[in-house]
Amino acid sequence: MRFAIMALALMLCACAERAQTLPQKPADCDSLYVILPGNFIIDLAADADVILNPGVQRFTLFCSPGEAAGALQAGVENGALPPSGDWQVYRMRGAFSEIASYCDDGGYCLDRPALVQEWINPDGN
Repeated sequence: MRFAIMALALMLCACAERAQTLPQKPADCDSLYVILPGNFIIDLAADADVILNPGVQRFTLFCSPGEAAGALQAGVENGALPPSGDWQVYRMRGAFSEIASYCDDGGYCLDRPALVQEWINPDGN
């Protein structure tokens, strides 16, 4: 009997710990944005499906176009991105709970394959 109670207590603790680790949508994160090469604009304009696969590469996600643009500028300035590259900001399709998880660095990462919805024109045109 004591063993059954201990096993049940351990199972409940494990479930509670798992529930705490599931990603919750941040309050300021209605849409998710990613930085990608500019050539995807052509694919999106042609109505092609652009699918990002986190199994192939890590994709950092951002909660606003401005946050992504700031990270893009910082990446060029600190050498993480080549300055000669054509990098753009794109909006992802899918809710935070469907496609995102927390990264080791405290940000958000793409958690499962997801579609790129559109290019975000920084000039608003």
